[in-house]
Amino acid sequence: MLQGKELILKSLIIATEAHKGQFRRDGQTHYIQHPIAVAMNFDNPILKSIAYLHDVLEDTDIEIKDLVEQKIPAVVINIVGVLTKRDDEKYLDYILRVKQSPFATLVKIKDIKHNYPTTHKSKQERYDMALYILRERNNEPINS
Repeated sequence: MLQGKELILKSLIIATEAHKGQFRRDGQTHYIQHPIAVAMNFDNPILKSIAYLHDVLEDTDIEIKDLVEQKIPAVVINIVGVLTKRDDEKYLDYILRVKQSPFATLVKIKDIKHNYPTTHKSKQERYDMALYILRERNNEPINS
């Protein structure tokens, strides 16, 4: 299994290829900029890898088997799976599931914070609720 700098680099390569041709809501910013921005919050190779890959299962054609074939460690794959919202899942149920994993919680908080400024007001209210629930677990101040 990959680890350290090799894991980080492989995760970035996978995410870059998977999100190729995708753009952020503005229609101009390449989508990969989002996982890169989330990953910049972490020094730990596992967390950085999770951050790079956090949207690949939900928003691309990548499947768990593809990550296994690329020798991504099970711990990373499992947490990326936790961060993947299921089609039939209510948002609150999803956030409560994420909250059960400390690493997923850390990445999701940074994910929401990066998305927040470019999100419609109705979705910001949903994000406010999610941040409240997730931060309660980590004792992170609400306004940080």
